[in-house]
Amino acid sequence: MRLLPEADHPAFLKKCCKHDIESDTDFKKVPSSPFTRVYKFEFNGIPYYYKKFFPRNVFEPIKNLFRGDRAFRCLRGDLLLLQNGFNAPKCMLIGKKGSNVFMVSKAVKGGKDLIRFAKETFPENMSRCKTNKKRELCKLLGKHIGKLHAHGIIHGDLRWGNVMIEKSPAFETRIWFLDNERTTTYSSLPEKMRIVNLVQMNMIPASILIKNTDRMRFYKAYLFQNPALLPQKKSLALKIIHKTAIRLKRKAAKKAPGS
Repeated sequence: MRLLPEADHPAFLKKCCKHDIESDTDFKKVPSSPFTRVYKFEFNGIPYYYKKFFPRNVFEPIKNLFRGDRAFRCLRGDLLLLQNGFNAPKCMLIGKKGSNVFMVSKAVKGGKDLIRFAKETFPENMSRCKTNKKRELCKLLGKHIGKLHAHGIIHGDLRWGNVMIEKSPAFETRIWFLDNERTTTYSSLPEKMRIVNLVQMNMIPASILIKNTDRMRFYKAYLFQNPALLPQKKSLALKIIHKTAIRLKRKAAKKAPGS
């Protein structure tokens, strides 16, 4: 087990390390991927998330011997972002129960994932003020992801659900990156990986009112952080659009009846 000093509290450890947290009514299950189980709980009035990782396949335990288990890789990704000036969840401890590993992180008070934030903040008939805020958010997202790539960092799964928006007490908008298990750094960022991240961000849920002009605001803010890309900005944009169309087509095919 690895933990931060502030997590070294007997009652906190007992709560997190008990054998069967599913039977503890303090732990509220929240939506997660098929290979994880996530619960929210409080300790001394502070909210936390408990995330249990399950192997994706039979080979994963062997791979973990060389690259570390999923909880360790997630912690490593969080620290990579924090060390480079980005916001990521604060991990309190990681441990192992039987064949499964787990991670406990401090929740971001007032934080909402990008999908929920956009749905709640930008309704269909927006006022001019809210329209301007949406435009500013698109620029802010482009700026942060542009900075991420300028640092040579690729997020392992840059879906909208893995980006969190927090309004600070000073009304500053902060961007947080979640689920950093596969977040990694490159000395020279591969174009393929850059496009993967930008396509993931371009996969905007149909229920979110984002126009092409908003996408362009995002892209311009992104390029401002990566000026070396300006000579190829058109060809890069076309690749992103093409890859997004392919991804959307595959997604629709999976949802089609009988697929």
